[in-house]
Amino acid sequence: MNRTLTLTAVLAGALSLAACGGGGSEPAKPALVTTAALPAGALCAGGGSVVSVGLDANSDGTLQTAEVTQTQSICNGV
Repeated sequence: MNRTLTLTAVLAGALSLAACGGGGSEPAKPALVTTAALPAGALCAGGGSVVSVGLDANSDGTLQTAEVTQTQSICNGV
């Protein structure tokens, strides 16, 4: 899967998370996306990025480890 398609799929997941909720007395929690560098190694020979998504359950504006619902590694082309 190419990098653009994978990132699009991860972001679509984040948007669907943001759409889930609301309708009750509390507003829906915002979806957050973080990226981190992935060093070259067994998973990605040329390195890449790790993209994590989830809902900001505690409304602090930071995606905490416990809030992550999906993580995807995206490898650089070699």
